[in-house]
Amino acid sequence: MGRNASTWIDFLDANLTIWVILGFPVYQSISNRKTYLMHWRAKLADDGFRREYNISANGEAVTRAADITVETAVAAEETAVVETVEVVASLAAVITEAMVVTTEVIMAITEVMTEEVEVTVEVVAAATAEVVAEEETVAEDANYHAKPQF
Repeated sequence: MGRNASTWIDFLDANLTIWVILGFPVYQSISNRKTYLMHWRAKLADDGFRREYNISANGEAVTRAADITVETAVAAEETAVVETVEVVASLAAVITEAMVVTTEVIMAITEVMTEEVEVTVEVVAAATAEVVAEEETVAEDANYHAKPQF
């Protein structure tokens, strides 16, 4: 019981700590988004981040570094999408080719099996004919020897 209680206390402590830290900003972001954003930007500007990030209290917050970072991220994302589409297209071509080859192999196997069945049928028919002929010969010989000879 002691381990379970200790585990639950640690679990609740960690979750409460996170919500104590993030609860107010999350609530303000959800309920008073514009007001809280303006307050947050003013607070950043007052803390001296104005020079670093070129932030003003009225909401204009863009730096050349941020623009470059965003443009680079967008370009990288677009490149990744194009590369992904190309990879998917090449995989589709490979899969299609594999399906064509598989179909050809199945058709060849079916043809070979059909030929083997035909040969087997012919061999069985020939063997059956031989057995029937031999049985007729044996029956004739039996009839010949069974008849009284004068």
